[in-house]
Amino acid sequence: MAGKELFDFKHLLEEFTASKTPENHILMDRYVNAFNDLSRFFVLLGTAFGFVSKDINEKVGILKAHRAENPDHFATIQSMVAYEVANDLTQAKTKSGLLSGSRTLLRLHRTMDFVAKFLGRLKDMKDEEYTSKAASEEYSQSLAKFHPWMIRKVAGVAMYTLPTRGVFVQKYCKQEKEELETLVGPTAAIMTEIYDITQQLYADNNILDLP
Repeated sequence: MAGKELFDFKHLLEEFTASKTPENHILMDRYVNAFNDLSRFFVLLGTAFGFVSKDINEKVGILKAHRAENPDHFATIQSMVAYEVANDLTQAKTKSGLLSGSRTLLRLHRTMDFVAKFLGRLKDMKDEEYTSKAASEEYSQSLAKFHPWMIRKVAGVAMYTLPTRGVFVQKYCKQEKEELETLVGPTAAIMTEIYDITQQLYADNNILDLP
């Protein structure tokens, strides 16, 4: 990976941890920062994962634009949903042409589910086991449900390229194996917490199926 900065799991954990307040509100700025990290992660995995990174960057850009235009209502995920639901904006564009923040974040939310599940598997794998198998299985149980056939096909090819856990850690991760193993579990756990909070918020507002 000469010329490329390896992925910093410690920073990802810090961003996701900082995004959740004691009241279980999710701060938009830190949430978006964490997804910027995840975008870089998918870039590191190779050109086969370029479509994932591109999609994350597009969604992050929309949320940043909303935050700039309407900082108070887009300070947290909760305030965004409350504002858009109250004003019937969950399926509408803004005057400047931005897609709904709730719809946009829902796509990132689904990606988070897949990544959290994959990291949970990575934590418990043996070095000689292939991460491609874990990624494919977790993808089929999560994100694949929301992807059309062509995207599922591309994703399947991309995940097939992933190496064993030992090579994965050495090739892509900034932390040494011992430190990484203290970070992956907590990272998967905080991502799952944030996923569950967001899932419940969307369910309570009946917006889990925004087109």
